[in-house]
Amino acid sequence: MNHGNRLRKLLVTLYIEKQELAKRLNVSPSNISHYLKEHTFSQARIEKVCTALGITAEQFLNEDAQILKEPESFYYSENARIDLLEQIIKEKERLIQILLKNQKD
Repeated sequence: MNHGNRLRKLLVTLYIEKQELAKRLNVSPSNISHYLKEHTFSQARIEKVCTALGITAEQFLNEDAQILKEPESFYYSENARIDLLEQIIKEKERLIQILLKNQKD
Protein backbone atom coordinates (compact mmCIF):
# COMPACT_ATOMS: atom_id res chain seq x y z
CA MET A 1 0.00 0.00 0.00
CA ASN A 2 1.16 3.50 -0.85
CA HIS A 3 0.74 5.49 2.37
CA GLY A 4 0.83 8.86 0.61
CA ASN A 5 -2.00 7.86 -1.71
CA ARG A 6 -3.96 6.44 1.23
CA LEU A 7 -3.58 9.71 3.10
CA ARG A 8 -4.76 11.64 0.04
CA LYS A 9 -7.91 9.48 -0.19
CA LEU A 10 -8.61 9.86 3.51
CA LEU A 11 -8.34 13.64 3.32
CA VAL A 12 -10.99 13.62 0.60
CA THR A 13 -13.18 11.12 2.43
CA LEU A 14 -13.02 13.07 5.68
CA TYR A 15 -13.28 16.51 4.03
CA ILE A 16 -10.03 17.63 5.59
CA GLU A 17 -7.80 20.10 3.78
CA LYS A 18 -4.03 19.78 3.74
CA GLN A 19 -3.71 23.03 5.69
CA GLU A 20 -6.03 21.70 8.38
CA LEU A 21 -4.04 18.48 8.70
CA ALA A 22 -0.81 20.48 8.87
CA LYS A 23 -2.28 22.52 11.71
CA ARG A 24 -3.34 19.39 13.59
CA LEU A 25 0.10 17.83 13.17
CA ASN A 26 1.91 21.09 13.93
CA VAL A 27 3.84 20.93 10.65
CA SER A 28 3.92 23.14 7.57
CA PRO A 29 1.54 22.53 4.64
CA SER A 30 4.63 21.76 2.51
CA ASN A 31 5.36 18.85 4.87
CA ILE A 32 1.89 17.47 4.15
CA SER A 33 2.56 17.80 0.40
CA HIS A 34 5.74 15.81 1.00
CA TYR A 35 3.83 13.14 2.96
CA LEU A 36 1.42 12.73 0.06
CA LYS A 37 4.33 11.84 -2.22
CA GLU A 38 5.87 9.26 0.13
CA HIS A 39 5.32 5.58 -0.48
CA THR A 40 5.86 4.41 3.10
CA PHE A 41 5.39 6.13 6.47
CA SER A 42 7.11 5.18 9.69
CA GLN A 43 4.91 3.62 12.36
CA ALA A 44 5.24 6.81 14.43
CA ARG A 45 4.02 8.95 11.52
CA ILE A 46 1.09 6.60 10.88
CA GLU A 47 0.06 6.92 14.53
CA LYS A 48 0.33 10.73 14.50
CA VAL A 49 -1.59 11.04 11.24
CA CYS A 50 -4.29 8.67 12.47
CA THR A 51 -4.72 10.65 15.68
CA ALA A 52 -5.03 13.85 13.65
CA LEU A 53 -7.58 12.26 11.32
CA GLY A 54 -9.54 10.67 14.16
CA ILE A 55 -9.11 7.12 12.84
CA THR A 56 -7.24 4.02 13.93
CA ALA A 57 -4.04 2.70 12.40
CA GLU A 58 -6.06 -0.34 11.31
CA GLN A 59 -8.43 1.92 9.38
CA PHE A 60 -5.48 3.69 7.79
CA LEU A 61 -3.80 0.46 6.74
CA ASN A 62 -6.98 -1.28 5.55
CA GLU A 63 -8.10 0.36 2.30
CA ASP A 64 -11.42 -1.46 2.57
CA ALA A 65 -12.18 -0.05 6.02
CA GLN A 66 -15.29 2.06 6.12
CA ILE A 67 -14.51 5.54 7.35
CA LEU A 68 -17.55 7.54 8.41
CA LYS A 69 -17.82 11.22 7.65
CA GLU A 70 -19.59 12.61 10.69
CA PRO A 71 -20.31 16.35 10.78
CA GLU A 72 -20.29 16.30 14.56
CA SER A 73 -16.78 14.88 14.65
CA PHE A 74 -14.09 17.02 16.25
CA TYR A 75 -11.94 16.39 13.21
CA TYR A 76 -14.53 17.44 10.64
CA SER A 77 -13.24 20.53 8.85
CA GLU A 78 -15.23 23.73 9.29
CA ASN A 79 -14.66 24.54 5.61
CA ALA A 80 -16.10 21.17 4.65
CA ARG A 81 -19.26 21.94 6.62
CA ILE A 82 -19.65 25.23 4.79
CA ASP A 83 -19.08 23.53 1.43
CA LEU A 84 -21.68 20.90 2.26
CA LEU A 85 -24.24 23.53 3.28
CA GLU A 86 -23.59 25.47 0.08
CA GLN A 87 -24.18 22.31 -1.96
CA ILE A 88 -27.45 21.68 -0.13
CA ILE A 89 -28.63 25.24 -0.75
CA LYS A 90 -27.77 25.02 -4.46
CA GLU A 91 -29.64 21.74 -4.77
CA LYS A 92 -32.69 23.19 -3.04
CA GLU A 93 -32.61 26.22 -5.34
CA ARG A 94 -32.40 23.92 -8.35
CA LEU A 95 -35.39 21.89 -7.15
CA ILE A 96 -37.42 25.05 -6.55
CA GLN A 97 -36.70 26.18 -10.11
CA ILE A 98 -37.85 22.82 -11.46
CA LEU A 99 -41.05 22.99 -9.41
CA LEU A 100 -41.78 26.54 -10.54
CA LYS A 101 -41.19 25.60 -14.16
CA ASN A 102 -43.48 22.57 -13.85
CA GLN A 103 -46.14 24.74 -12.20
CA LYS A 104 -46.08 27.18 -15.15
CA ASP A 105 -46.40 24.35 -17.69
